[in-house]
Amino acid sequence: MKVVNLYDLKQMGNKGGCTIQLIHHFPFGMGLGHLKKNYIEFKRVGIVDGKAVEVTLREPYSRDLLQVVKSIKQRQKLIAYRYKEGKLLFVKKEASDVL
Repeated sequence: MKVVNLYDLKQMGNKGGCTIQLIHHFPFGMGLGHLKKNYIEFKRVGIVDGKAVEVTLREPYSRDLLQVVKSIKQRQKLIAYRYKEGKLLFVKKEASDVL
């Protein structure tokens, strides 16, 4: 099975429809993110002028972020998962064809 790298994440972002689940809440409570062309988008509720509003956070692709990705899904289908050994691998050989 193929190991997922930053290039693969960027390619999935270009294609669209991919989400990632993080192991740790990196850096501050971001659990589920959507892959975009140049960044990963996280949506949270924040307080602006005393009112609760939805805030979009954009985190650039980085190795630090790649190390805390637990799983990657494309349109509700699991395509990559972090195994106990610590490697983020595509689930099936065909899944790497998503790119």
